[in-house]
Amino acid sequence: MTEVGGRLAEIASDTAPSFDAFLTRQPGFLAHFAEKKSEFEYLGANVPLLLKGMARVSQEGSFLSAYVCDLNPADFVPFLTPLAPAIVAAATPGGKPKYSPICQP
Repeated sequence: MTEVGGRLAEIASDTAPSFDAFLTRQPGFLAHFAEKKSEFEYLGANVPLLLKGMARVSQEGSFLSAYVCDLNPADFVPFLTPLAPAIVAAATPGGKPKYSPICQP
């Protein structure tokens, strides 16, 4: 447990500068969030429908078939670019992620 905590702290400290820049940039994420509170509430109300749609798309369908590995969280939140692969590698025994043949990077 201590080793995992230490590795997670290492990963977090490596990504802290980009996360700090994300929060403190101008016009500022937190100020923008506070000003547009009602719009974020509307977004939050629609998240279940979005998740339901993503679940349907990620299954075999006649119109579209996508895999979860096709989605990249860094496309939506830039500071996740170095964080997501580091977490996957840290959580994988041996530190080397294994992918299915469909989801090879």
